[in-house]
Amino acid sequence: TAFRAAYESQVAGANVVVIGCGPIGLFAVASAAMMGAASIIATDISSSRLDIALKMGAATGLDSLSPALVQSVLDITGGYGADAIIDASGSVDALRQSFQYLRKGGRLTLIGLPGRPIELNLGTDVVFKEAKINGIHGRKMFETWTRMENALVSGKLAVSNAITHILPLADWQKGIDLAKSGQACKVVFRH
Repeated sequence: TAFRAAYESQVAGANVVVIGCGPIGLFAVASAAMMGAASIIATDISSSRLDIALKMGAATGLDSLSPALVQSVLDITGGYGADAIIDASGSVDALRQSFQYLRKGGRLTLIGLPGRPIELNLGTDVVFKEAKINGIHGRKMFETWTRMENALVSGKLAVSNAITHILPLADWQKGIDLAKSGQACKVVFRH
């Protein structure tokens, strides 16, 4: 899903914002970096997740709750805004805010699942911006899946920094608790 989102966002040479640095958002950061994004800005409420995003290819990590977030993205992008935004958070507030830093003609790709409906000003947010909005659900087996597999096998798509814990299978409950509490990003169990 994350790889397909970066692929369909046409990130090569683009200024990209990835909203949400859970495992899928981090994989979107790594995918955008591998696909040649000019600059990647990662946003999240967790500083430890932002640190991982920087290791995975983001140039900048910004606190999603910062009142200066929109201005920071505009400053980083020379006042134009993001060419592509990939939302992996599902946060209604973050999504609504993202239209303030999406550039004219920019692409917003949605992979997060909002917990409630979102209200938009379609005239300002979409029509006048000529925004392209794309929802992604899963992968395309013979298009993005095989490309992702090839990128992983070749070592060009590096996702290991998202793995924060490797535990024996017998400690499965501990791994689930770490993930639920936000102390872990991706947990791998070994038998």
